[in-house]
Amino acid sequence: GGAPADAEAAEPLARLVVHATMHLLFLPGFTVDAAAFEDEPEDALVPERALWAPGLGGLDARPAASLALDRNRAEVLRLLLACSCEPLYARAEGFDPWASRWLNAATARDAPNAKLLLYALLNVVCAYDPTGLGLPYGGHLASEAPGTVVALAAQALVVLLDYGGAGEAPAAGTEDPPRCNVFRELLAGIEGGEAFDFLFAGLARLLNNVHEALNTTLPGSLTQIECYQEVLVLLWKLLELNDAFAKHVLVECDVCRLVVPVCFLAHQGRKDPSRVGLVHICTFVLLKLSGERAFSVALNKPYEEKLPTDLPLFEGTHADLVIVVLHRMVVSGGDRLAPLYNCFLTVLCNLSPYAKSLSLVAAVKLVSLFELFTSPRVLYAAEANHSHVALLLEIFNNVIQYQYGGNAHLVYAIVRRKAVFDALDQLTLPGAITAAVEREERRVTGRRAAEGVAAPVRDEADEKVPDDDDDDDDTEAPPPPPIPTTASFLPSAEWLRRVKAELPLSTIMRLLHHLGPQIDELSARSEFSLDEEAVLSFIKNTTMVGLLPVPHPIV
Repeated sequence: GGAPADAEAAEPLARLVVHATMHLLFLPGFTVDAAAFEDEPEDALVPERALWAPGLGGLDARPAASLALDRNRAEVLRLLLACSCEPLYARAEGFDPWASRWLNAATARDAPNAKLLLYALLNVVCAYDPTGLGLPYGGHLASEAPGTVVALAAQALVVLLDYGGAGEAPAAGTEDPPRCNVFRELLAGIEGGEAFDFLFAGLARLLNNVHEALNTTLPGSLTQIECYQEVLVLLWKLLELNDAFAKHVLVECDVCRLVVPVCFLAHQGRKDPSRVGLVHICTFVLLKLSGERAFSVALNKPYEEKLPTDLPLFEGTHADLVIVVLHRMVVSGGDRLAPLYNCFLTVLCNLSPYAKSLSLVAAVKLVSLFELFTSPRVLYAAEANHSHVALLLEIFNNVIQYQYGGNAHLVYAIVRRKAVFDALDQLTLPGAITAAVEREERRVTGRRAAEGVAAPVRDEADEKVPDDDDDDDDTEAPPPPPIPTTASFLPSAEWLRRVKAELPLSTIMRLLHHLGPQIDELSARSEFSLDEEAVLSFIKNTTMVGLLPVPHPIV
């Protein structure tokens, strides 16, 4: 009689709990309809009546819905999340994404109802309409149970899809069993235009709800969802794991419906230390999408919304919105966002060859970024900081070589800042060393003043720190002086040689040498009372064909 006992002992109790929880999520009469699994066709992907909402596996399904079912589902989802919370208590240093044995049991290929659970969770999230009854304040009249299930479902999806996401599978030849996450595999296997349209429409609706709820005529008339961060992560997981979904979004859907909320969330979270992770996800979404030509072309769609932010007003396209938001992220995002500067500029570089007509505001912001990154305070803060300047020059080159005719505002802004480009082109080693030493002296002075007690000393030191963005308001003040760990860099001959080789200045300098004198002459002929519109008209009617280098292929 010992054999059955030994067999039971071999089955870990935690695994039994996880599997029982996953069965409970589809228990007839408790979390799904009593007849949910009866009379289902054999070729069905999943039992349609066992789904929690119509969508994947049954767009026309009519599963049972009631407050009692929602409450039961919410409690079982809380149990599943409690079983999966081990990573919350792990140290960030040396974190192993495969370490949780609870999640290993939940995401193994033998996990019960895996496909049904993925589809049910995705459906209940993407089918949710936060407007409630479709009337102002309708969301306040409806029950909270459906919204609670949506929030818990979004959390459960993120937890299950994140397990093992950044880890590596065991090397071949090792004794460790092969690892997998069945939910990541199932998400990557979703296909079909109708399924993708359903997922896109749901995610776009929920993400746009965040700014729409703050932008209503009647205050508080639209309920704002609380799980928008999980929805954003879910969008990222879909783009990352399912290439067919990413392609469908870019080709068949209005991708600008994602760009607006992603930009809004990034902008709103830029100063909040608790939302640094959210800003990273927003950046990765933009970076992922900007690598595709269709995305950059779609950004030429006119931007007509008014977000509830303090962004400058402009009339232009969604490309202008991205530029204005990323400029604000740099100048007022703080040191925590410094590691993302390269990503911000790469996004702008990817979309620049396709930007047909940048607005005046976006053009000025781009040149303002160039002034900021070429200032001694930033350029000499670290040895590799000239890479930011190289990306900005690449942006200017792409616009000038591919979209010159429609971007007179940017060309004029560049010509007006000719001295900045000339100074970079004529940079010498003695000049670089002098600027770096002066920067270090200002940094030390400012640090000593900050450590002092007397306020006047600190104020005097603050006044000595140059401000490269005087014309911006307080919310767009330049970043604070670099942290002390970056202060030891001193330019060398090798550094200057590398900078000269890596900065693509030739196109800009040819443009300035050709247009600068002509605009000066035009201004002199009009007795220095030249109207700006006349200059823009002159730039539009001037051809640069044959004067600029042949543009490189876009890859």
